[in-house]
Amino acid sequence: KFDTPGGPLTMPVAGVIRDFQDPRGVIYVAASLYQRYWRDDRWDKFRVFTKPSAPPEEVRKDILDRIGADTPLTVLTRSEVEQFIFNPMGQQMKASYAQVTLGALVALLALLNLLALSVVERRGTLATFRVLGAHKKELRRTLLIEASLVAGISVLAGAITGAVGLRLVLDATYTVIAGVRLEYIYPASLALWCLPVALGAATLASVWPAEAAFKAPLIESLAYE
Repeated sequence: KFDTPGGPLTMPVAGVIRDFQDPRGVIYVAASLYQRYWRDDRWDKFRVFTKPSAPPEEVRKDILDRIGADTPLTVLTRSEVEQFIFNPMGQQMKASYAQVTLGALVALLALLNLLALSVVERRGTLATFRVLGAHKKELRRTLLIEASLVAGISVLAGAITGAVGLRLVLDATYTVIAGVRLEYIYPASLALWCLPVALGAATLASVWPAEAAFKAPLIESLAYE
């Protein structure tokens, strides 16, 4: 039921389809019905259906030639619209991917900082183990195992949190904004790529300060404790 400028209008719902033209949702009605109740004969969008054998570029050129250069008109094929919206390098997705990249960099720097500080703060402990007979190779292996566990747990926790957060965002989009169900597609390949990146960062963050600690004199490292 709608309160239109032409009076109340009640219509049955003939069907529900997915349409991403507007985040608030789209309602399709007959043109004559829209003109009668909304008292508006202006149009801002047309969908042109052509024969399969019709070349899209020729159809576009013919439309622009008929309308004239004085009319502000943009003619896009369906593939161009889909590429503009869904292509990761498209204008609609650049801001989102920039935010994701920035968040990943911040998380990576936090992991690097955590592991590096963990090793630096234990310079005295590492020196004590060396005095008791532990070899540098064993200490390196211990630090690498510790860093790998931290990186693996961090990636797993992030993947689970992201999966749950994505579901909540899609549900909120359906309830509050769009009114249509968006398909749930979890970026598993991206999550898998995060694991070797995190392991590499963890290795760097543990080995680098550990080597610096090993090169320092034992007396100086013991005094650090």
